[in-house]
Amino acid sequence: MKVDHKKRRAHETKNAECNLDSSVQPSGDSKNRNSIQSLLSVLRSSRYIQVLIILTIVGLFLRFYNLTFNSIWLDEAMTFYFAQKSPLDYWSIIAEGGEFHPPLYYWLVHYALSIGNNEYILRFIPALVGFLTIPLIYFVGSEFIDRNVGILSAALLTFSPFHIFYSQESRAYTLVLFFFSIALIYYFRALRRNNWFEWSIFGFFAALSVWAHFYVGIAIVLLFLYALGDNLLSLKGNIRKIIPFIMGFLVFFVVCFPLLLLGVNLFFKITSSAPTYGLQGLSVINVSLEQFSCYNILVLGVFLALFLLGCIQLIRKKSKSVVLIALILGVSFLLSVILSSKMPMIPRYLIFLLPFYFFGISFSYNILYELVRDNRIIYIFILIFIILSLPFLTNYYSTYTKEDWRGLAPLITDATKGGEVIVLIPAYMKYPFDYYYSNLSDQTYEYGASSVDGIIGIKRSTNTTQTLYIVTSDVNAADPGGNILRWLDNQTQYLGQHTGIHLFTSRSSEFL
Repeated sequence: MKVDHKKRRAHETKNAECNLDSSVQPSGDSKNRNSIQSLLSVLRSSRYIQVLIILTIVGLFLRFYNLTFNSIWLDEAMTFYFAQKSPLDYWSIIAEGGEFHPPLYYWLVHYALSIGNNEYILRFIPALVGFLTIPLIYFVGSEFIDRNVGILSAALLTFSPFHIFYSQESRAYTLVLFFFSIALIYYFRALRRNNWFEWSIFGFFAALSVWAHFYVGIAIVLLFLYALGDNLLSLKGNIRKIIPFIMGFLVFFVVCFPLLLLGVNLFFKITSSAPTYGLQGLSVINVSLEQFSCYNILVLGVFLALFLLGCIQLIRKKSKSVVLIALILGVSFLLSVILSSKMPMIPRYLIFLLPFYFFGISFSYNILYELVRDNRIIYIFILIFIILSLPFLTNYYSTYTKEDWRGLAPLITDATKGGEVIVLIPAYMKYPFDYYYSNLSDQTYEYGASSVDGIIGIKRSTNTTQTLYIVTSDVNAADPGGNILRWLDNQTQYLGQHTGIHLFTSRSSEFL
């Protein structure tokens, strides 16, 4: 019986999976090679690794470039304030309800500040773990679906304005995603192999992600529930199969145990009254997805279309994967919408959803690949992701995205005289202001107020008519009724604003 080799090759090509390495020739016999030679061989023979290295280098540049352009803003100033505390002191502050974030990131910054104190050092850790997450996402996507999804997801993260933004902010959000990504790598391996070691590593890094931010706990619980259901379905009378899973859960529980009672106590405190800032209702979903999608409504439309196409294709080929994506995204968003009426809800809390959102978008490549059967479709998708992110990135590095307290401080110094009073509204705005300004060297008196009664009290105690009021939009959160703004309109003269920081005076003068 003769075999038509042309037809056979055509059939194989038609049914082949997209593989960037298919055109790469093997680098020879792999026997008798040391580890360095093996590594070099992989670098030469794997297009995926080559592209990943390029993406990681680009990601490094995008996260460290102009890192100190924006001045420290409120949240970063709070990071600086808490990081100066000793580890035990900060733990006491959390226990007393003075702060609602876990201590791990503040402890890391505490030791980083021993090197020096400036914007670069404060933001170094987020930028570092930000670019290191790029290769992690590749391995997560490869373990979860395939290498193509891995490399496309890594490309999405590399050029993600949302991730770049928080990689240049001294808060714990990129640290959360970093630990969560490591946990996911071992989670998907553990699901496949049911190995006690991999379940334990997953439990450990899942716990570390919670030590960075409480809110990621939602996804961790969902992952455990999904794995529990998967284990129960595969038991088939062998109860020992669930032991590795139990071990992973115990590792997570033990490492997280010091945070458990603390987290519950903080949850009841933060939900005891209605939030005065943040998103509420379905806007949590809309705004979060828009920010995940380059802060652009048009890009959101493109990404959502690709996400839906990718999920449809996953249903056809890897239905269990789309179930997990739907579980993580669906339940996390649903709970966030419900909780938004009880606690402040901001998209950055949901940064751990980025991988699952990107996986759905990335797998849409498979539909086009089935039509054209050309491996270069992966490069085309990467190029599309770059183009979609360019409108944001072209302005990001040269436009202030935060209040410019660094630029305001010398203006205040020049405009004030010794003995004058400066009032920060709300009172906690003294943290970013004082990072750059010293009332001692300027010989002024500095106060903070978050209510009209507070302002009147300051006026009575200082007995001066020469007062400068520095006000930000946070006044709406501190005073939702608008009493402070009405008082300022009636009692002061508006001088102008500097990057969203508004100035009022009780004396007639020119300032800006």
